[in-house]
Amino acid sequence: MRRFNCTAHVDGPKTHVLELASDSTTTLGSACYGYVISNGMFGLASFPHPPPAIGVEPAAVAELQAIGYAMKRIPHVSPVTVYTRSQVAIGYLYKWQRGIFCYPEGYSLQRNTDRIPTLVALATKLHERPGSFDTQWVESLNGHPLNELARSLTGLARKAAHEHLTKEEAKAQAKNCVSRCLTRM
Repeated sequence: MRRFNCTAHVDGPKTHVLELASDSTTTLGSACYGYVISNGMFGLASFPHPPPAIGVEPAAVAELQAIGYAMKRIPHVSPVTVYTRSQVAIGYLYKWQRGIFCYPEGYSLQRNTDRIPTLVALATKLHERPGSFDTQWVESLNGHPLNELARSLTGLARKAAHEHLTKEEAKAQAKNCVSRCLTRM
C-alpha cells in the first residue's frame, strides 16, 4: 500500500453556488477518498490506515478530510452545497457549524509540524461561515452525477494505493472522468 495524493482542475460550469461531492472508503489497510467541485476542481488520495492520527473512525475521517481539502480550494465568498453519503460526516459538519468542536474518536489534534489538522481547519471554516454552507445526504448509488463521480475518484485512489495504477495513470483517468461528467451537466 502506498500513499497517494492528486489534485487538479478541469473546466467546469460557472455557477453562483458551488456543489461539492465527496466519497471515501477503507479497505486493505488504506483509507481512500475522492472529491469533486462543480467548478472543475477535484482531488483523490489514499493513506495507510490506521496511522496514529486517524483514530477509530477511519471512514468518517477520510470523508471529512475529502471535504476539508476541497473546502481549502473554494474561495471564501462562495456558497457551497456538500453532497455526501456519510451521515456520520454530516453530523460533524452540523456540529462544527454551531461551534461544537468535537472530532472522531481517537483523531489526534497533535502534529509533528506547525500544520493545523485538516479537520480542525474545516471545523473553524464552517463555524466562521455557517450561512454559506449547506449539506445534503445522498443515498449511495442513487445516480447523483457528482456523488457518483466522487465515488469513481475514490476507486481510482484505491487502485493507485494498491499499485494497480501508477499515480500518473490515476490522475489522467480522473481528469478524463471529471471532464466528461462536467461537460454533461
